[in-house]
Amino acid sequence: MGAVKQEFYTDADLQIGNVINVWGRPLKLVACDEFTQQFYKEKYDVDAFVKLENKAIPKKAPGKNFKRQVHHFNNLNIKKKS
Repeated sequence: MGAVKQEFYTDADLQIGNVINVWGRPLKLVACDEFTQQFYKEKYDVDAFVKLENKAIPKKAPGKNFKRQVHHFNNLNIKKKS
């Protein structure tokens, strides 16, 4: 049997600006928290953490004037019992 080749991300791969694959989708790292910044300062001597713009911010919810459409069940697909 052949060996299974598995690749994993390491802490060196997880840097601001890098794009990683998560469940088949690209994910761009745009920022990190203070704990992560401290870890990278101690391990890799990195001290410049520039937060990137997150272009994937969700759209705002509809305003108060938004009217939700409710589709009622109309019984067209039910056979009547005789």
